[in-house]
Amino acid sequence: MELARRMGLSVPRSTLIAVPERIYVVERFDRVFSSPLVLDPQGDVAELQGEPVHRLHQIDVCQLLGLPPTQKYEEPELQTAPGPNIGTIANALTEATGEAIWVRRWIVEWVIFNYLIGNSDSHAKNISLLWKDSRWQLAPVYDLVSVAVYSDDPETLHDFAFNIGGETRYGWIMGAHWHEFARDIGVNHRYVHAALRRMAMRVSTHADEILEEIAPRLDHNESVLLGRIIALIRTHAAYASEAARTIGTAARAARGTRDR
Repeated sequence: MELARRMGLSVPRSTLIAVPERIYVVERFDRVFSSPLVLDPQGDVAELQGEPVHRLHQIDVCQLLGLPPTQKYEEPELQTAPGPNIGTIANALTEATGEAIWVRRWIVEWVIFNYLIGNSDSHAKNISLLWKDSRWQLAPVYDLVSVAVYSDDPETLHDFAFNIGGETRYGWIMGAHWHEFARDIGVNHRYVHAALRRMAMRVSTHADEILEEIAPRLDHNESVLLGRIIALIRTHAAYASEAARTIGTAARAARGTRDR
């Protein structure tokens, strides 16, 4: 989550605390506080004083499309109906928000970031809308987890949750697949090319910065795990950089095929 924040994605505040077990704490983004709450000691008890907390209505993409939670994956592993693809999601979010350009920019960066960190569980219920200021708005991103790292062989046992131009295997997603992804969501391939290059160049640097900052607070097992996550990120960043290099060639080849 912190890596996503430094990469420019909108995320809720989050932190780890020890009590003594590690506890992950994330700020609720579907609640609005009119003013900060104050802890007012009253003898042996304490009361929280402040304005009422207002709840924001939130729905995820499955709810938006009227689909059950079992259809959150585009290609489910179990015997359930397939879920929405990324093009369907882009169209649904655009219709709900009325923000075609912003929605597509958000999707491109969300997909690339999840690809870079190996989030094989980035499904349709991990995209939500909030009803705020009398309209639907994209919620902050959440559930950003390097799922692929929890496998002894992450490249074979965990594929990406969404098809990228018809491919889900991380190391097999090339420039032609990202070009097709751009067509699927209705954006120019040059934007995807620029986003791939920019995010692939920055992600390892920011990951190293975060690791350096939190290293003194980590135990041995946590250090080993984070080392594996950063190694995976570097591998996926190399894949993304190579794909960015070839996406222009793929676009020219696709134009030539259409012209013939």
